[in-house]
Amino acid sequence: LSVKKYLDRERNAYIKSLLLTTNLSLKEIAEIAGFDCDGELIKYFTYHNRTGPKAFKNSNYATHTNAQ
Repeated sequence: LSVKKYLDRERNAYIKSLLLTTNLSLKEIAEIAGFDCDGELIKYFTYHNRTGPKAFKNSNYATHTNAQ
């Protein structure tokens, strides 16, 4: 596992966690995760997950909150 792949995996997991456990906007999550704007976050997230952050949150939020 390369350093870049490791960092991408950790960053992606962190973004997913923020999406599912907070009510932060994409702009706020982008800033926290080190992106210059929410557009960069959307492009990054979509590339790594084959779905956008909003679609991910909508499809996983109910499952995540019911599991806790």
